[in-house]
Amino acid sequence: MAAEVQHTSTGNPDRADQVANLFLFPVTVAQRVLPDNGFPVYLGLGALAVVGVIDWPIAAASGLGYAALVRWRRPSPSSTPGESWVE
Repeated sequence: MAAEVQHTSTGNPDRADQVANLFLFPVTVAQRVLPDNGFPVYLGLGALAVVGVIDWPIAAASGLGYAALVRWRRPSPSSTPGESWVE
């Protein structure tokens, strides 16, 4: 579930791995914090759009982004090579 880049054969992350981990950090946090069941997220986004706190295109884009985040996750390190990212 964690979006960490594999280390080089020496066991030490090189500069590219460190940069990739830096950019993947928000995705990792979101996958750990947000629930797998999207109902509370979608309900909250809908309520915010109805009340007028956010515009409906923002709510729709956020809902789609959340759906994509939950749908496509990196495989765990114990998964077999060639296994799909889609669970």
